[in-house]
Amino acid sequence: MTGECESHRRETDPDWVISRDCAQPPQLASTVVKSEDGPARRTIYPSDVDEISLLAQWLTADETDFVDLGEWR
Repeated sequence: MTGECESHRRETDPDWVISRDCAQPPQLASTVVKSEDGPARRTIYPSDVDEISLLAQWLTADETDFVDLGEWR
């Protein structure tokens, strides 16, 4: 039987997606960049991918848009 994770894979997915163990969430890292002209911005990205894959696999938002998970539980 195909697992839920495998059913969402596409032929065009990069190798790191295809080889990932579905039971293990991706390892994410983040970096905050402060700006004199605007709000601080946090970028979240997978820490275990090559530089080429990293070009398309990131998310950036204002630092104030992130919350502490422990405070919301």
